[in-house]
Amino acid sequence: MKKNSVLINVARGTLVDEPALLAAVKSGHLYGAGLDVVKDEPVSEGNPLLMEPRIFVTPHIAGSTDLMLDGTARYLGEVLARYRDGVQSEGIVNEPTNPRVPLRELLTESVSRNKALESTAA
Repeated sequence: MKKNSVLINVARGTLVDEPALLAAVKSGHLYGAGLDVVKDEPVSEGNPLLMEPRIFVTPHIAGSTDLMLDGTARYLGEVLARYRDGVQSEGIVNEPTNPRVPLRELLTESVSRNKALESTAA
């Protein structure tokens, strides 16, 4: 990386060579780093990255807010409902051409089963 850059990693902890990162920050080659992930999670109190004041480590929970979880669940429900109704999601990238069990059938059965349970519970 260029001198005085800041490394940001929010993807996977194994993408970063942590000893090399620490050495680069301590030597002044890198200005610092922001890490939402580390190689071994949860991060141990003895991890040397935590001792370097120019390396910020967060606990890999950036996506675990109530707002994010609610939005994700709602979006997934919408995508699955459209898929059940025969509308393919624009974001689908790897739908199998010959699935072992067609997802649409499973979703339809699941919805029918849930409706039956709801009617008996009422």
